[in-house]
Amino acid sequence: ILAQAEPGCPPVTRAMAELPKVPVCVFAKPPLPGRAKTRLAAKVGNEAACSLATAFISDFFADVLQRPWATPVLATTEDGLAADAFPDAAFPPGVAPGGVTRWLQPPGDLGEKLEGIVRRGLEGSDVVICVGADSPGRPQSRLEEAKAALRGGGAEAVLGPTEDGGYDILGLRCCPEGLLAELPWSQPTTFEATLGRFEERGMKVTVLERWWDVDEIEDLHRLQALLQGAGARRAPATAAVFGRLKLSALLGPPPRPLRKPQFRTVAEVRPDSRGLNLLVRCVSKATVQPSKAGPALLDAVCGDASGVVTLRLTSEAHAAACEPGTALRVQNARAIIVEGFIRIVVDKWAVLKPADSALDFEPLVSNDVSALEFERSSS
Repeated sequence: ILAQAEPGCPPVTRAMAELPKVPVCVFAKPPLPGRAKTRLAAKVGNEAACSLATAFISDFFADVLQRPWATPVLATTEDGLAADAFPDAAFPPGVAPGGVTRWLQPPGDLGEKLEGIVRRGLEGSDVVICVGADSPGRPQSRLEEAKAALRGGGAEAVLGPTEDGGYDILGLRCCPEGLLAELPWSQPTTFEATLGRFEERGMKVTVLERWWDVDEIEDLHRLQALLQGAGARRAPATAAVFGRLKLSALLGPPPRPLRKPQFRTVAEVRPDSRGLNLLVRCVSKATVQPSKAGPALLDAVCGDASGVVTLRLTSEAHAAACEPGTALRVQNARAIIVEGFIRIVVDKWAVLKPADSALDFEPLVSNDVSALEFERSSS
């Protein structure tokens, strides 16, 4: 049973000029090979993943220390309290590890840990902001917007959602007992559940623009692009790790971006067409015997408003889907020349399935692309 609380937070009674610095708390445990960023380690290795986790912490301190209204706090585990628990590389040049403020995370789930750290911060400040260590290079305006919303903007809570359904920034002006209890942590619904909890408590909430965490190898590719050139200033320690360990070479080229399928018309089909996407209607189909010995093949004449072309189907599933009158979606097919005439091969790498919606055209059978004869040019 969650404790009940009065709606909202108590009013701020001090003048703006009298307000103390805001504790900005990063939740981090000492980065150790084999324990730090394990999902990334599977691709880049334990040492590189550990170096990245260390750089992420350093970039957090570099970011917060340049803000006159903020003081950085390392919210860590029992093994992170000793002055030498974190390597020197976890802090920017000029920051002595022994001089860093460290608060012990209380026991319990993430909600209990967050509540404990926030309440400790509220003992000396009107506002506390907690951040994750896995978002290096976040826009500098992000923390400024959180502080402005909590101090002078009327907000009692601030959430900075991330693309995975969580959040990398949590700011609070008060923390009633049980505020973060029994929430679904590390789930695609974490942000929505937390927002709902705050609204149930009658709190005024500001939601920042969405950002992203670095958890998977795809995120690392994205971070690599973000920190190119002048972008390195956003997270200098992380950019240095990319350079020193030659992570760019280790990662290889980034994955090609996804895009919606680009569909062509039948009239645009050429003898060398590859990766063909077509929206067609089946006109007829027939079994054909190849000129050389081999199993019988199934050819289907299909078309759109620009013409018709013959599909050569290589699987029973494709043949079953291709019935006269059926609207079809063909993807990743390819053109071949059979005895001088175009055929569109729909093989195991291609997709043939019913179209997502009705096709309001009749195939133009008078323009049969497969009836045009081709021969190889001698030049």
